[in-house]
Amino acid sequence: MRNMAHDLRTPLTGLMTHIDIMKLENEADEENQKYLDIVTDKVMDIKTQMDNLLDFSMASSEKNIELDKPIETEYAVGDYLSEMYAVLKERGYSIDINKLNWEKVKVAVNVGLISRIFANLTDNICKYADIDKPIVMETCFTKNNFKVKIGNGICDDKTLLESTGIGLKSVDMMMLRMNGNMSYSREHGKFWVKLEFPIVK
Repeated sequence: MRNMAHDLRTPLTGLMTHIDIMKLENEADEENQKYLDIVTDKVMDIKTQMDNLLDFSMASSEKNIELDKPIETEYAVGDYLSEMYAVLKERGYSIDINKLNWEKVKVAVNVGLISRIFANLTDNICKYADIDKPIVMETCFTKNNFKVKIGNGICDDKTLLESTGIGLKSVDMMMLRMNGNMSYSREHGKFWVKLEFPIVK
């Protein structure tokens, strides 16, 4: 799957280049622009599935994953939440961060895995979430665990639960490889993903 995902990148990049050229050459033709936009969307759908395959192959690999040196939770995931916030804001989403707070406890993560986890979740929100409903980001702490909860408004005509599920499966496996876990639920009109990290004493 890893080789297939990499092999798909070259033709997809070439296809996007030719689409951009065609858009420039047909700038005055609104109907052609509409069809080229549709093709672009389909290419991006393929790219998303390709990225999901790459994540899945990495998460299911038997190769040992080393965790980085334990660091405080804000530094372990804060930058990735900030990046997610910036991407979603640029796409027109409103984000509620009122319950985002930090305590001086440490977790051990793998930077490669944690970056792919948040990229995956950001892509899923952009694809499935209702742009008219706010995205909620929360953190909470227990004696042994640090939790990140991300909730998005559910579109009436599309939901993460109706997708292939490979993206969430990859996130789950990557969390397990870092001694954590992922769960999801559907509550009060929102789709929630919860990431749980063990606190390092």
